[in-house]
Amino acid sequence: MGVGVISEIAKRLHCTHLHPGYGFLSELPSLAAALSQISICFVGPTVETLRIASDKMLSRLASSLGTRWWRGTGIRTVADESAVADAYKRCLRESPSQRLFVEKALIGPSWKHIEVQIVGDGSGAVTHLWERECSVQRRFQKIIAPSRLPQDMVQPLLHASLRLAQSLKYKGLGTFEFLLDTHTREWFFLEINPRVQVEHTVTEEVMGIDLVRVQLLLSLPGSTLSSVQLPAVPHPPMGAAIQLRITADEPPGFQLSTGVIQARDITWPSGPGIRIDTWLLGLPSFLVGAEFDSLLAKIIVRGRDFEESTQRAKRALSELAIRGEVKTNHSRTIMPLQDISTTPQPSNSPAGVLMRPGTAFHLTLSPKGSTSASKHILTLDSIGRNAFPNELSGTLQTTLSPTPLDFHITQSTSALMSASSFELADRNNPSHIASPLTGKVVELHPALLAAGEAIIVFSIMKMETVVTAPGDGIKLGLWWEGVLICIYSPS
Repeated sequence: MGVGVISEIAKRLHCTHLHPGYGFLSELPSLAAALSQISICFVGPTVETLRIASDKMLSRLASSLGTRWWRGTGIRTVADESAVADAYKRCLRESPSQRLFVEKALIGPSWKHIEVQIVGDGSGAVTHLWERECSVQRRFQKIIAPSRLPQDMVQPLLHASLRLAQSLKYKGLGTFEFLLDTHTREWFFLEINPRVQVEHTVTEEVMGIDLVRVQLLLSLPGSTLSSVQLPAVPHPPMGAAIQLRITADEPPGFQLSTGVIQARDITWPSGPGIRIDTWLLGLPSFLVGAEFDSLLAKIIVRGRDFEESTQRAKRALSELAIRGEVKTNHSRTIMPLQDISTTPQPSNSPAGVLMRPGTAFHLTLSPKGSTSASKHILTLDSIGRNAFPNELSGTLQTTLSPTPLDFHITQSTSALMSASSFELADRNNPSHIASPLTGKVVELHPALLAAGEAIIVFSIMKMETVVTAPGDGIKLGLWWEGVLICIYSPS
């Protein structure tokens, strides 16, 4: 949806304010400028601040304020010279400004991703609401966001953030991000996010402040930090909070999992100190597609200290269940919280079709267009899990095999495609290279390829995934998840 369309809709509906959320629109100077021309207030920083903050090159003004710089969006880590050209091409395609810069990669367990929550009223008066640590990430998206660091280690980052925000006469909410080496205490400035962040809930829980309310109040004429009851020196955080992002990404590769989630297949955690922010509410089913962010829910837990918060997070994840065809990062989100056994799934889901051990099926197989057929019988020996048609597992006996077989059926997201248009990869054939995800194809190499070269490039939420050749001798075949991309024929 473009700036012109959004502006026209806001004007037609007689809007006085427009809140852009935390998506791509929230950092568009052109949207703020277009709204100002039709007397609609953009809830966020000024056009000039957005122009600086949304452009990584312009944000280098931070250097003149005594801060240090590192990072940009569209990130690729390059380990050797041979990978430079490909990384350059990928990053350029992901860069809104079509400009890139190269810097030393800071990698290692001592480096932490720290962000400082800043609030300003546009007059030069600014304050901070402490920091969040967001070091556990998936594809540069934060998964776990605890708030726990020694304050003397964070103090230089707080001062740098306030100094930069004052120079910009920052208005509204903003997050100033850094990399911090916890061993040497060396730090580097990353970027300004001139909007409310997905993980703002961590700050809300430990500060007792509704940040979106503050953001809206500061958009009103004459509002100041004092009028929204924010002191220049904030009170210390109360307890500790952790945010867990539940996303439609299937481990271990965290590829996007698309499909339909039934409301009846969701079990949310509850209890003291547990908050759920999600869009999976109010409807019988929800479609997860490839065009939007994979975030399904945020689970925010709060406790008197980090240990209590961690225990509540473990319990919340053990109670959470999202069943069906859409796979999530649920199991991998548990792992950084020191491993916890998930709640066993019921053998018969409410979504399931009644099937009992002993149920027999007649199976007729024939080539397409042929009149000849072979007939078989399948008998269910046991049912492990029944959430059919989304999932079915157990053991069976069949005239196709002399011995009983364990089986596990899950409905693939590729069921949305036309079966006659694509050829599915044979998962048992090592020469078949299958599409690992559902996404938009932005690059395809039809020629014979050498080992390690890109075969196909998918784009999901403006981030690219590359499938490479396992060896020399690739023949292009017929992509959705599980679709045959090519056949590997060793030379």
